[in-house]
Parts: sequence; structure tokens; C-alpha cells
Amino acid sequence: MVFKGWLRETWSQIRGSYWFIPSFMAVAALLLSQLTLYMDRSVGSDWIDYWEFLYATRPDGARAILSTIAGSMIGVAGVTFSITIAAVAYASGQFGPRIIDNFMEDQGNQITLGTFISTFLYCLLVLRTVRGSDEGVGFVPYGSMALAVGLALASLGVLIYFIHHIPESIHVYHVVADIGNQLEQQADRLFSEEPPEEGTVIDLPSLDKPTYILRAPTSGYIQSIEYDTLVSRASQDNALVKLDVEPGAFVAKSMILG
Repeated sequence: MVFKGWLRETWSQIRGSYWFIPSFMAVAALLLSQLTLYMDRSVGSDWIDYWEFLYATRPDGARAILSTIAGSMIGVAGVTFSITIAAVAYASGQFGPRIIDNFMEDQGNQITLGTFISTFLYCLLVLRTVRGSDEGVGFVPYGSMALAVGLALASLGVLIYFIHHIPESIHVYHVVADIGNQLEQQADRLFSEEPPEEGTVIDLPSLDKPTYILRAPTSGYIQSIEYDTLVSRASQDNALVKLDVEPGAFVAKSMILG
């Protein structure tokens, strides 16, 4: 039970971190670039004769296109990050610092940043393989370039979504709705069992048993409380548990927890 609680808390921290999804997408872009480059080397460039609009992308043009996409993506990623920080600062000032986690866990923001970073990384990895005839064996990865242009168009769509999503996410109705949904989820998790029927006699533990006081081993914030574990252990020992703290509270060393 303790391991389950630790696993849930660790996953919550990873999911709430701003780096998880962008890092995953960056690794996916790295693998995708290697796959498309391998296909370009295997298939060759004969098929390009059937697509005249790509034929003009000789080595110099290919470098220019990939450099433009990569440079614009990293610039937009910086702007995206700045806008997110500004939105978080505004929302925390208006509604309190505890809702910062809502913005950090917002998968829309994470996917937006991940899209720009992965597109930048993909173009950068493809760019290094472009060679002209004066550099030995010429090589232009037409298939990889076509995918790079497709990723750039997809990034443009994601940018439009992000511009719409940020103002909506800091709207008071949206913030209150998110808090309400989280409250309902926590209530469903904590009170999943059906309440006893009216008139049911409940045997409470005897209060004559020895009392054990739990103190905080170190100073810090209470991140979570495993209520399921406490209830299960109290049921086994026929004990009564009283908590003096709640998640989010700051406790000093040796302070009584319950």
C-alpha cells in the first residue's frame, strides 16, 4: 500500500512536470529522423521526378528550407514558454498559487511546447545530412524534407490552438470548473464505498486504548495522505485515527501530525 501511494505520487509529479511530454516528443523526433533518413537512403531519389514541386529543392534550397523551419520553431518555442509563464503568474496572482499545478499539468501546453521542440530537433538532424556534389557524394533527403514541411504546417496549427487555449485556460469559469472537477474526483476516490443504511449500528473503537502521537520527522509540506492505507490499518488494529493536518499544510520538525 505504501509503495502504491509512492508510485501514485511519483507519477503525479512526473505528469505535472513541464518537461515530460516535450522530452518524450523530442526523443520520438530523433527516432523519426533516423527512420526517414534510412528510407531516403534505401529508396533513393528517383521517385522525385514524379513530384516536380520538390525537384527544385537542391542542396542549397534544402538547407535554406530546413534552416528556416528550425530557426522559426525554436523562436516560437521560446515565445510559447514565455506566454505560459506569464499566464501562470497572472492566474496565481488572481486565484492563488495552488492552481499552478493545473497549468503545469495541462497537456495542451506540454504538447504545444513538445511540438515546436521536436520539429526543431527533427529539422536539425535532417539538415546535417544534406550534402552537395562539391562535398563528395551529393545527398538530399527529399522524403525527410517533405515530412519536415508537414511538421512545420502542423506546428502552425498547434500555434493557433495555443493562442486560443491560453486565454481560455485562465478564464475564471474554466479555473473554477477545473477545481470543481478535481474535487469531485478526490471525493469519489476517498468515499468510493456506499454509506451505511439508516439505522445501522457502527462499532467504534474503544477510546481507552493507549494513544500514539505521530510527529513530523522533518520540516516541509504535506504532499499527500494515503487515506486508504490509514483506514485499512485502523480497521485491522481496531484503532481510531485522528489527523491534525491536511495536504498542502506546512509542518515544522517534531510537529504533531495526529
